[in-house]
Amino acid sequence: MDGLERDENDPEYKKIPPGSVYEFKGIDSREKINIPEIPRNRQCTNIFCCFPVLLICLSSLGLAVYVAVSVDVRRFVNGEDECGNICGIENTKVSKPDCEPQDYTNMAITSYSDRSCVHECKDDRVLIFNRCISKENDIEIDVLVYVKYHAVVNFNCPCFILVVLVAFRYATAFTFWFFVVVMILLTAAFAGLFWYLSMIIQAIIMTVILIIYFAFLFILLWTGRHKLVIALIREASIAIFNIPILLAFPVTTLIILLGLDGFTIYLVMAYLSSTEDEISEGLLTAFWLLWAIGMILIHAFVNGFQWMVIAGSVAGYYFTKDKYQVGNTEFVNSFYVTIRYHLGTISAGSLIITILSIIRAAAELARDNVDDASVAIVILYYCLLCCVACIEEIADYLAKKAYIITAMHGKGLLNSGTRAVRLICMFLLDLVMVDQFSYLMVNGAAMVILLITLGIGFAMHLNDWSDYFIFLIILGVYLISTILYFYFSLLNASIETTFLCFCEDKLMNDGSSARPYYMTKSLSNLMVQCTDVAKGRLFKRREKRLERQRRSEDNN
Repeated sequence: MDGLERDENDPEYKKIPPGSVYEFKGIDSREKINIPEIPRNRQCTNIFCCFPVLLICLSSLGLAVYVAVSVDVRRFVNGEDECGNICGIENTKVSKPDCEPQDYTNMAITSYSDRSCVHECKDDRVLIFNRCISKENDIEIDVLVYVKYHAVVNFNCPCFILVVLVAFRYATAFTFWFFVVVMILLTAAFAGLFWYLSMIIQAIIMTVILIIYFAFLFILLWTGRHKLVIALIREASIAIFNIPILLAFPVTTLIILLGLDGFTIYLVMAYLSSTEDEISEGLLTAFWLLWAIGMILIHAFVNGFQWMVIAGSVAGYYFTKDKYQVGNTEFVNSFYVTIRYHLGTISAGSLIITILSIIRAAAELARDNVDDASVAIVILYYCLLCCVACIEEIADYLAKKAYIITAMHGKGLLNSGTRAVRLICMFLLDLVMVDQFSYLMVNGAAMVILLITLGIGFAMHLNDWSDYFIFLIILGVYLISTILYFYFSLLNASIETTFLCFCEDKLMNDGSSARPYYMTKSLSNLMVQCTDVAKGRLFKRREKRLERQRRSEDNN
């Protein structure tokens, strides 16, 4: 554990502390430290970053509404005949000059055989999404299959997530090791499968990942930090259940983003329905470009907002002496503080992530042109693409850490990010162990829930199987993955916030009666045990080094 005596060979950054909380906050050492900082001591942070975010979001939404209103989406939903008459309505104009508008009020179905509007499908055809499609191998498509399947998926997934969260709360050690082992076994299985299928690049990547997992696992067990990781996960889980509204909070995020995704689907239908006399191709191209940027920005902003609110709530729980009295008040306070003071910080982080995502997307689009170039250019391109992807991941990682520090201390993105980096450097090994194994554990839990949920949905509708069932699987994976991402973001944010609170607690206090820790007694005792283990190993390393020096001197 950090905080013990340093070896003279340690790097310089390990010998320089991140600075006291008093210095970071810019207050006198005689003043009381409030974590999370109280609202009256906060100021609006990075407020100027709100304006470009608002401009992009309002522009993309405004243009989207214009496209949706300008285009008659019924052309896609209902279909049309060969003259451009829309089925199911009384047409007043058509797109082709040689045709007359028709009244198809009682003919709302499109027949693909002769591009006409009909009242009902013939016996040799089946109705799918308002279209008469030829039967293939006597396939019958029942809309109830879609409804039943996704009802099962959307009901089972939150239930399994709740079971997993309860398991983390009451059986943390067993649950932790179970999902870590599951994820390692899945990685090994995929590596073996890729080697068997001669997919060399994928096999090498999965093998390297597996080796890294085992290396981290060895370090975790050898240093005794697995106890610390499990204790922090337990504390984070307790914080979630002591603030029960946190369990419902990701639902709000899901509704917002699924609503935007649903609107995007509507816009795609509008695009497929559009004609030149309704909206120009150039305007549509500009719209899709702006809408893609807006969606990336909105997703990053909503995710960052959820992260900061959770961080403020968990920090309020951690830095409360009587933790059993903590309730939904901490969530309400964090929600208010985030909206009132720190939307600018979330906007700044979202802008950085969006810009990097755009650069990465632009680099991906150039792939086809680069593949025909020389070998040197191809290698250089893929190296640059890898660097851009790594920078994007690092920016997202540090932005989340900065959101946590902002929720705790009320500082802007740059100052909070700087302190987060200093804390990362100070507690580097602890942080690597906590982050890597919490993500490994969460990914294992997500994979198990995904496979079980899809398996149940598949088994319940095995008799309804058809060639179109693959569509259900794809849509089910998307819905489950979205639910899992935001719900397990709740757990990840809680764990990372608990760890950074733990770091600040260690820097501010020493466990004495004058400066007692805010951490629980069990976590404090565990920290002492880990420190003793680390000191013992440090002592042994020094003894061995001195012994080697004495032998060298004797030989000389």
